[in-house]
Amino acid sequence: MAAGITREEAEKAATEWLGPSPSKMRVWLVSAIMDTKQHRDIGKVLANVAEIHVVEWLSEKNGLPLKSFTG
Repeated sequence: MAAGITREEAEKAATEWLGPSPSKMRVWLVSAIMDTKQHRDIGKVLANVAEIHVVEWLSEKNGLPLKSFTG
């Protein structure tokens, strides 16, 4: 178990990111949260989702249409 993270806490985090529906991605995320050797991989996988969320949030806060560019 990683740094005192319980399976229940890992499941809760996976639900926050991916919702409650069962999926291969959810199973992988719970496993990665529980295994400290996979923590870097979590950041890589969730980076794009986080960027989309931040762009939407910033756009809502300042009232300007913002876009995320790749490349």
